[in-house]
Amino acid sequence: MRTLHIEKLRGIKSLDFEVPYYPGAYLLTGANGAGKSTVLACLAQLGDPEALQRFFVPDICFTDSTAGNVFAETKIIYETEQGRVCYQFRDGKWSPDDSSAEQNVLRSFCFNDVIFTGARRKHYPAENEKFSIKDIKRVPDTVTSNLAVIFDDERFQHLHSITSKEDGREYFLYHRTHENQDFYYSENNFSAGQRSVLQLLMYLHRLPKKSFILIDEAEMALHPKAQKRLLEYLERTAKEKQHVILVSTQSASLIRITDPRNILFLENDENGTMICRRNVYPAAILGEMAIMEDILPEIMLFVEDPEAAMLLEAIVEKLHNNMDIQFPYIKILPVGGYLQVVILMDNMARVLPPYVKRRAVLDQDAERSIHKALTDPRASRHEVVARNHKNIYFLPCAPEQGVIQLLESAVRHHEAGIIKLFNSTPIPLSGIMNDPRYRDIGGDSRSDCKDKMTFIVRGISRYTDEPEILIRKKLYRYYADNYYRDLRDLKADYCSLIFGK
Repeated sequence: MRTLHIEKLRGIKSLDFEVPYYPGAYLLTGANGAGKSTVLACLAQLGDPEALQRFFVPDICFTDSTAGNVFAETKIIYETEQGRVCYQFRDGKWSPDDSSAEQNVLRSFCFNDVIFTGARRKHYPAENEKFSIKDIKRVPDTVTSNLAVIFDDERFQHLHSITSKEDGREYFLYHRTHENQDFYYSENNFSAGQRSVLQLLMYLHRLPKKSFILIDEAEMALHPKAQKRLLEYLERTAKEKQHVILVSTQSASLIRITDPRNILFLENDENGTMICRRNVYPAAILGEMAIMEDILPEIMLFVEDPEAAMLLEAIVEKLHNNMDIQFPYIKILPVGGYLQVVILMDNMARVLPPYVKRRAVLDQDAERSIHKALTDPRASRHEVVARNHKNIYFLPCAPEQGVIQLLESAVRHHEAGIIKLFNSTPIPLSGIMNDPRYRDIGGDSRSDCKDKMTFIVRGISRYTDEPEILIRKKLYRYYADNYYRDLRDLKADYCSLIFGK
């Protein structure tokens, strides 16, 4: 447990934020005013004892008014298994409630160093300061080579730096030779994004392993291609040096390419409390942005995750192939948890034109929870479920559970079907499923079936050399073909989904 708790600070009424533990690059995102920069500033206190004092001070003080302390009710609490420390603003400064425990608690977050970085402003030497050419140094190759890749510009291979003897500040220079004459251009000739990334890469070059890097607004005025390459660099660096890198961003480009497990999404719940959602798919974060960039479909089908999308795609394809009528243009969008699916579908009523029909298609195991939310006015999200219940449908199963239960019901029989599915490739399904590692998984819970599905997919991949995603799609088509052998059942379950009730 490594938790930051914030009460009544800026736009945050209350927030419990679990600090990431495992090395990696994480995106912290949310709407404007959600508190992304506030969270980063609070976390900077883990490595900088003056961070709160620097980031959070009353902007305006009056000599002729009794206007109160805007931070009078604010609490910023850091907590681990080793204890807790609470900071409050008193007598013009931030003070811990237990100064004797302060350092032990902050050190127990187990980072060797913590830095906060963002945009790098233009800096100029003192007016009369002069430098010596002998003091110029090459910027380390690991920095210049990665800058050249991020910006796709070999000029960054020729970076140098020089340190001011007046203020100790490091200035970066681009070296160029023209007609046997050396020229050094200061970093102030770079774009704002280039300066910021250069600063960041220098920090990362110098930091010890297992550091905590806080990056405010990672897009830094960068082109989407540069954003993507920067994120790839951060992911590699986090893995190699065991860093935790937390990046605040609203970049749709970054959100779309990041593993949902590494996305932390700040949003207000219905009680006004800020919550941090994890494992959220881009569609739930970007909302209309995830939809409007494409040609609008006639039907939007919102599902929980990519597995559900693949299963529903197989079912809709089978229905389409067995109906001799014109089919509407359909888009299937993975969102996240079942309530997030319903909430996004509801929100899209304010964005999508009336001709776009919206449906939520939830995993079968969500049916009981939806029924409770619908029938119990005290249940969480009762109103949004009640408002949309006529547009909520269910898959015949939880996707991985359905496939595993089908295959385990008659392994030898389905082995022949799988061989046919993969163009007569001799796939020993029974051998894969009799492997001790498969049998050790044991149960039939949803989590167990996810693990079993992964094991089978990887086993099939060894014999077919097909990408795992394609194997999953074929297995879901196989499930749909077997579950809906009677086309009347298929049409009874899904014609209303496509053509309306």
